[in-house]
Amino acid sequence: MKKKIIRTSTIALSLDVLLKGQLSFLNKTYDVIAISGEDEHLTTVRQRENIRTVSVSIQRQISPLKDIVSLYHLYRVFKKKSLI
Repeated sequence: MKKKIIRTSTIALSLDVLLKGQLSFLNKTYDVIAISGEDEHLTTVRQRENIRTVSVSIQRQISPLKDIVSLYHLYRVFKKKSLI
């Protein structure tokens, strides 16, 4: 079983532009999962990099209530993927 790498970003544009090619390279050795807000960039990353993606809304601005909600959703994703 491959070890897992989870790459998170508040916006999928960062995964799409800044990490272009890196996630597919890592996916050769590791099980790579990208987590970001759902938009067309996350779909592009999923298809181009041939990795699994999960949509979790993460606010860029500091917002204690929304941050707690995002943290809860991330916890559930990690739990579901047997990472915790």
